[in-house]
Amino acid sequence: MLLLIYLPVSAQQKAAPVFTLLNFFGNYAIHPDPAIVIPEGYVPPKQLEGSTTEKRRGFFKSAYPAEKALAGGFGVATLYSGDVDPDFHDEFKNGIHPLLDPPGKRSDDAWVR
Repeated sequence: MLLLIYLPVSAQQKAAPVFTLLNFFGNYAIHPDPAIVIPEGYVPPKQLEGSTTEKRRGFFKSAYPAEKALAGGFGVATLYSGDVDPDFHDEFKNGIHPLLDPPGKRSDDAWVR
């Protein structure tokens, strides 16, 4: 998982509150910063067309107003939901599932509670 964190300059002197968010296209879509990595992992099929290309960089900037948060003294931390758990079923072998609950050692309702 790649976690993108923006912190206000004031965080150098004191702790700053941070908004923690999931995003659904990749970190690169929340801000046009060319240093943000484009995801290499799973992208849902409806998002594939043009979604992992430079032309989509910053496409959802209005939904994640990092500059406004920073100006108010807040930080922003976000990660791509597809890095946590890609949106397709493969018997819980993708994403974080194998790290938290090894296959064969899970009750049938472990992820529905």
